[in-house]
Amino acid sequence: MGYEDNEQEIDLKAMFFDALYRWRSILVAGLIGALLLGAYKYWSVNKTAASLEEAIAEGTVIESDFDKGYLQAKEKIEAKEAERRTQSKKSTDLQKQINDAKNTITENTVNIDVQKNSIELYNNQIENAQRLIDETQEYLDRSVLMRAADDLWTGRAIYQVTVDNADPAAYRDPADQVVSSYRKPQAGTEEMKELGAKLGLEADLLNELYSVGADGNANTVIVTAYGKDKAMAEEILARVCSLVEVQKTEEVPHQLIQSRVEFSNAKNADCVNGRNERKAAILDYQDTINTSRTSIATANSEIEKAERAIENASSQIGDFEKEKEICDDKVFLFTNEINKMTEKMPSMIPTTASKIKSSIKWAILGFIAGCAVLFIIYIVLYVVRPLLRMPDDIRTVYGYPVLGVLNKKVREKVCAIDKWIMKAEGRGQRPGDDEIIKTAAVSIAKTAEPGSLVAVMTTLKENNTITQVAEQLRGLVPEMQFVLLTEGVSKASNVDELSRCDAAVLLEERNATSMGKLTADVNQIRLFNKKVLGAIVL
Repeated sequence: MGYEDNEQEIDLKAMFFDALYRWRSILVAGLIGALLLGAYKYWSVNKTAASLEEAIAEGTVIESDFDKGYLQAKEKIEAKEAERRTQSKKSTDLQKQINDAKNTITENTVNIDVQKNSIELYNNQIENAQRLIDETQEYLDRSVLMRAADDLWTGRAIYQVTVDNADPAAYRDPADQVVSSYRKPQAGTEEMKELGAKLGLEADLLNELYSVGADGNANTVIVTAYGKDKAMAEEILARVCSLVEVQKTEEVPHQLIQSRVEFSNAKNADCVNGRNERKAAILDYQDTINTSRTSIATANSEIEKAERAIENASSQIGDFEKEKEICDDKVFLFTNEINKMTEKMPSMIPTTASKIKSSIKWAILGFIAGCAVLFIIYIVLYVVRPLLRMPDDIRTVYGYPVLGVLNKKVREKVCAIDKWIMKAEGRGQRPGDDEIIKTAAVSIAKTAEPGSLVAVMTTLKENNTITQVAEQLRGLVPEMQFVLLTEGVSKASNVDELSRCDAAVLLEERNATSMGKLTADVNQIRLFNKKVLGAIVL
């Protein structure tokens, strides 16, 4: 089953709000329509006025009031118009300063959020590094190998294996098979549990202190034990030897004869290197903590700087708005005076007020038409473009469960319109993204085997949101490995990586993911017979 075999259902409400969220470009289209139709009407009226002026110049039209009084009134109007333009320009400059101050507030508010997120990330790094330090130090303190690395006692028992009635002419020594059958006793046996309790060692620490080797060339079985002192090495060696001896199988009759037992006391290079590596790791973790703390201090400094900038900008906005209000009042008064003076001027030529009034009507019609045309274009594109529209399409088209749907990202901090649209759409009561991802992580952990290599597949290009989701999954499901494969099977390297994974999780975005590309990814996953744990939809 794939995209080609199914028809996507179109949610009319989702389609409407998808277009409504693009209100900024719709508004721009309306303004362009208003500008074009308004300018056209203004040009048309001016052309008519020019014809009248030309007729007056030719003397075909008589304008009895076109005299000195008209010129004086016109001069007064122009003077008032100059004052109005001066105040209007000043008001425009003040509005620009207000907008700049608001942009400063917005940018610094975003910066504060970024720095807070960075602080949270650094605190997580500190917590993880401290946990690793504690775990490593605890191992160094508890492990006999680590504590006795410079003065480690080693006990070794060597057994000779001989096969009864062996054919001396055989091409391969039959004792080789017997030697290779001997193995290390399991730490979970009652005898080893008893030994661990006696020595005060847990199973994993006791398991480090003994081994069983086989030398097929010499037909010998070698049992090795370690201890912090000779008595400990002897006790472990004796117990392990007793367990090795009872492993004797009669499938091939043979003799297991202990040829010699030897003990030595010396520095163990492997243990010393392991201990030094862990101590070096502790120092590296501590460096990470120190670096993170320095970064936290820097982030806090940036937050304080941004808060001061916001405070200054807020204060400036108040002063600018008061000054702009005064300028706007003057512009309003000058405009009224100009209108009254213009109305008293007898003339056959259309006045500025009549030109503007006519142009405004056409501008309003152009605004409505521009908004409507672009809104309809968005509706048509929503219908014809084969994109992932609804999270439930993952289930209906491909049959995979949806593990979580993250909240749609909108620019809520630009103005209140986005928030109003979200409220009208009925969103805002959903849990946060972090909680949704935690829920998805629980589902993944329940449906995949521990230790699995899980591919986080997406047809999208890598971005901060996709990377953050993948990192959160790694942190929430540490018993599994996650590999992020962006741009799907369009990359040959991703196909090779997918073939080595045990399962996959789809990560796609509404109104951005191509259903064709998603189908190609799904077909490749099914070709490799990989289990799809579900999908997370942005």
